[in-house]
Amino acid sequence: MNGTILINSKNPFKYQGLSIVAKEGIMHVNEDGASASPYHNFSLRYAKAFKNKFAFKIGAQYLKAKDWLAHDSSNYFGEGAPGHVIPGTRASDPNYNGVNVYGDEASTKMKNVAFSVQEAIRQGILVQAGIDVIPIMNASLPANATLAQIKSFLQPFGSTGDMLAPYYYGLRNNLLDNNVSRTGYQEKDMVVDPDAKNIKLSGSFNYKLSQKIEAQLMGYWGTGNTVYTGNNRYVLKDIKIGQYKLELKHPNWFLRGYTTQEDAGEAYSATLAALNFNNQWKSHENWFVQYVGTYSTARGLGMGDADAHAYARSQSDKERPLAGTSEFKQLLDKVRTTPISQTGKGALFLEKSQLWVGEGQFNFANYIKFVDVIVGGNLNQYILNSENTIFIDKPGHPLKIREIGAYTQLSKSLFKDYLKLSFAGRMDKNDDFKAQYTPRATALVKLAKNHNLRFSYQTAYRFASTQQKYIHLDVGSYTLLGGLPWVLDSMNVKANPTVDVATGSAFVYKDLKPEKMRSFEIGYKAFFSRDSKHGLLLDAYSYLGSYRDFLGRNILAQPSTGKVYSTVLNSNTEVKTYGFGLGLDYQLPKNFSVFFNGYSDVITDVPTGFSDYFNTPKYRFNTGIANNGFGKKERLGFSAMFRWQDAFQWQGELANGPIDAFGTMDAQISYKVPKISSVVRLGATNVFNHYYKTGYGNPEIGGLYYLSLGFHL
Repeated sequence: MNGTILINSKNPFKYQGLSIVAKEGIMHVNEDGASASPYHNFSLRYAKAFKNKFAFKIGAQYLKAKDWLAHDSSNYFGEGAPGHVIPGTRASDPNYNGVNVYGDEASTKMKNVAFSVQEAIRQGILVQAGIDVIPIMNASLPANATLAQIKSFLQPFGSTGDMLAPYYYGLRNNLLDNNVSRTGYQEKDMVVDPDAKNIKLSGSFNYKLSQKIEAQLMGYWGTGNTVYTGNNRYVLKDIKIGQYKLELKHPNWFLRGYTTQEDAGEAYSATLAALNFNNQWKSHENWFVQYVGTYSTARGLGMGDADAHAYARSQSDKERPLAGTSEFKQLLDKVRTTPISQTGKGALFLEKSQLWVGEGQFNFANYIKFVDVIVGGNLNQYILNSENTIFIDKPGHPLKIREIGAYTQLSKSLFKDYLKLSFAGRMDKNDDFKAQYTPRATALVKLAKNHNLRFSYQTAYRFASTQQKYIHLDVGSYTLLGGLPWVLDSMNVKANPTVDVATGSAFVYKDLKPEKMRSFEIGYKAFFSRDSKHGLLLDAYSYLGSYRDFLGRNILAQPSTGKVYSTVLNSNTEVKTYGFGLGLDYQLPKNFSVFFNGYSDVITDVPTGFSDYFNTPKYRFNTGIANNGFGKKERLGFSAMFRWQDAFQWQGELANGPIDAFGTMDAQISYKVPKISSVVRLGATNVFNHYYKTGYGNPEIGGLYYLSLGFHL
């Protein structure tokens, strides 16, 4: 569901010297609205050992390229994952909301604007004068009164009457029952630096305390710019992330501690930047008042509906800053550098969260002979510090959450290694949830030499993530809320009746629980060999799983306040998954190899209106052919891989929509230069430049064509 990243790093005792890779490429070829642009990627590593006692290494990488930007202008109705695409453009739909057009999320019903204007005039001016204009007009004007008649009737009230007349005309003639939205800006307008930039630095000091114990101090640090899809389209500018680890390693045990430190830099939400840009240029209230008044006046003078809407928008947007102008840049810089917590003014994240982890493991293989025993544990400390720009934390008072866990694994080989049984169990406790125990059992059966059958039964849990628990983020047309009770209290449900949009029933809070899963898997792995080097490796599996208290989101609405919330909750039904996979790797003579990997994953029994964010195609595969050395002195090489995935329905907080099936080809040729220990590669990802999307609301990705030189790899 969430994915795992595993970083394997070359040990400086074993891999020494200087390694360099320089890659130059070109991308954005034949992209609509963009010209081809360069791609730069340079990296190096240097390692040195001293008498097999002390060693160090350093690494660096620099990448720069024009980022892929999203430009889907489809008209979107609703909030996040429960919403859907509808017909219409800005020219044809006054309430247009483009998927990758931002700022047009500000929308209101024109009738509400007219009522609020009338009420303001009535209470602010007319009541003070002892006059209640609404009953007078209702009693004295015919139902089909024209705009001129209404203006004439209100003439005694001077400018106040002139202001009120068009709104009253629109109401009496049922012209104001539709919604209208503000004019938005495209994503390319809201990204201040379209270049994706990345600088990474890494290094380690390794010291052998004895022949078996090695101490390691390692660090990774990176900074850069990019744009990615989350609850909004987020512009990550000058973000910084560091991870630092101190570890003692022994063949039978390890003890390590590490920390992850983040600084969001000048990261901001493109959606909120556009919304608050509009609000700072001309407040939403004033813009809608002007729009509805202008529209009603135009209709009263005989203009058609579509022309009246176009005229009202042109007048309300008069002198609106154009993208790219100095006025536009100045106001955008002001909004994007103002914290989100300043409602209606800013889009900046103030995020400097931390993670601290201690882990240890011991293998009792040298002490217990009849069974293999491994035990381990971990202690995690999360420190969430966003100054109320992402989480519900307060400035100067970060949220702190602890997790503690321990595990044991027992394994035993029987019948001359024809059967291997293992059992593992772990216990985990999070400050926000009760302790969770998750046992697992596996059996590996040796059918014959190089032929194994495996069975497993696994249980697992998932604590709600930090965002699922503590998020409190206005994303424009609605607010994201974590699922803990005190976070949901911010809705003030007692004073503001709240409705579950999917069911239409009143919202009733239920305790947030950890997600729990059970799965059964069977697998078969075999090597069919012609000799010791050539043959077919086959690996196949199938699984069936079920979730209880499956974590997802639903949409809540408050009719009294007009506010909409996306909240985290558990499914009240058992959600099921099943799937299979097949991997084939055929090593052929003369350094040729072919491979195929295919997968299928399905989720079922998800309740109506429940957003599961499974976002996985039912079928996907990749297949290819390669040769790592042919021709004279086997210096030439090549590889080609075709990837394909099925169409599926994407669910996301930004938007919900279809992802088309697509296939892409990656290929490269290489030439080895032994005299300088180098390899030259010419290749491409997405060779045929077929533009595709991996998520709805994401940019389309085209081809990247490159030439690289690697030295001493």
